[in-house]
Formats: sequence, C-alpha cells, structure tokens
Amino acid sequence: MGWGENYFGQASPPEGQDFVAIAAGRAIRAHSLALRSDGSIVGWGANGSGQASPPLGNDFVAIAAGGFHSLALRSDGSIVGWGWNDYGQATPPEDNDFVAIAAGGFHSLALRSDGRIVGWGDNGCGQASPPEGQGFVAIAAGMDHSLALWSDGSIVGWGDNEYGQASPPSSNDFEAIAAGYWHSLAIKRVLPPLEVSMKIMPQTLNTRSGGKWVKAHLVLPEGFEVNDVDVNMPVKVTEPFEPDIESDYVNIFINEVNLVEIEAAFERAAFCGAATGDEVMDVKVMGLLTSGQFFYGTDTIRIITKQPK
Repeated sequence: MGWGENYFGQASPPEGQDFVAIAAGRAIRAHSLALRSDGSIVGWGANGSGQASPPLGNDFVAIAAGGFHSLALRSDGSIVGWGWNDYGQATPPEDNDFVAIAAGGFHSLALRSDGRIVGWGDNGCGQASPPEGQGFVAIAAGMDHSLALWSDGSIVGWGDNEYGQASPPSSNDFEAIAAGYWHSLAIKRVLPPLEVSMKIMPQTLNTRSGGKWVKAHLVLPEGFEVNDVDVNMPVKVTEPFEPDIESDYVNIFINEVNLVEIEAAFERAAFCGAATGDEVMDVKVMGLLTSGQFFYGTDTIRIITKQPK
C-alpha cells in the first residue's frame, strides 16, 4: 500500500500480491517502482522523463528509484537504467559483476561482487566518487550524498554534508543503511544478552546484622578485555526487585585466572527492605558492554529476617 502526497498517483500502487521489492523516487514529481516475483518491474507516478516506464523482461532481481531516473539489476549482474539522464545517471557501466544498486537525486551507485563501489552521474558534491576498498557490503544514495557499509559493521559517508548526513557515527555494530534527501539512517546490530558466571556475596544476609554492601562478582568469558565493559552505565539488579537496584560503585579488573571480573556493590538496605520474611531469592544482575551487548549473571541469596533462637 502507499500513502502521502499523491498528485501524480505515486502513492497509489497497482493491485496484486506478487511483489517482492519496492522503491520510491526522491523528487517532488515522484515516481514509484515495484518488482514482481516473476522478475518483472512495474512503475507508476510521475513519468515526464520516462522514469516510471521500466524495460520489459523478467530477469530483474533489484530496483532503485532516483530523482527522475531509475535503475534495475539483472540476474546476470548487469544494470539497466532509464529516465532523465542529463548527468549520465541512467547510463550504468557495462559490466556484469554487480550485486547491489542505489539511485540518488542525480547520481547512481553500484556494488561489485568483490566489495568495491562504482559511482556515476552528477558529482558536484563528490557524491558519485566512492572511497576505495573491497570490503563493502551495502550502499545507499541520498539527494547529494552517499553511504556505504563496511563488512566490519562500520559506515562511511561522502558527498554533501551540510546537515551532517554524510558523517555517520563511529561505531562498527551496524547492519543496514538508508540515505534520505538530507538525512541518513542505520540499523544497529542487536546482539543477544551474554550469560556470564556470577557469585553474590554474602550468600546469606541477616537483616539484623551489620554491613553496608551486597556485592556481585561477574566474570566475563575468555577473550574480553577490561575496556570492553561500558563504565558509563551502572550495573543493575534487575530481578526480583522492582524497580531495579543500581550499583553504587563498580570495580573492573583482571582476576587470578586472567579473566575480566566485574565487582558491583549494591546497598545492603535495598536487599533487606525487599524481604518480607525468611526466603531464598533468585537474583539477576545485568551490565552493558561497549559493543552494545548486555551481559548478565544469576545467583541466589538467602535472606534471614528473624533473630536466631
């Protein structure tokens, strides 16, 4: 389905249930494309430059819609372009080793099978001059800027950067990118929580005795370093308490078996105050790594509320 400004019918797609990919043009006089499961393409919306009139054939595997031009990738790795071509943006290279395409305002990009990028069309802001290298896995083209995703999960941007759209965050945990008119987006890789070994001290807590802290000792698996732990985020007891209990302080060090150990101290009173009687609590403690991955450990603590006879 489609929605939004529809003066040229660009938001009114054809009926059918056999579409596998879609692309929306980047100009005010917008057009739209859709790829059918049989490998053919249908276009609709503004068509003053023929941008919504795709070529015939059923061997297409990807589509891209630019300002007033369009691209399609064939199953043999070659690219075809159509629509407005004053900057050569609809005239792709005559090679057949491409695996992905992107259409910007008046420029185009393609990703080769060896991980290199080629650009063509308008290059007034350098948007059609990609960086060198063979480690790219995805591309995106905005109005006058471009993006590429490295195999290590980092992003590089080039071209117009008036609004910072070509200056991606310096991280290596991304898995998808998109370039808008003057903005950019990326999806961060979501890593599953890492379970680690943990010991609660003391194991038995008498609410009538002295002491200030309950400490959790969490040990990361082999291969981690001290600086892999995000020191800007508190370690928290997330279960069984509500709300969470945040650590008062955290020590991170290499223990006697050369593993990273995190000692998190929590107010003893928070544990004592949550006890309604003598009980054994299952405790879950969680922290954050600099990669964005959470780690957690579980242990039990026995809480005694009555004076021994």
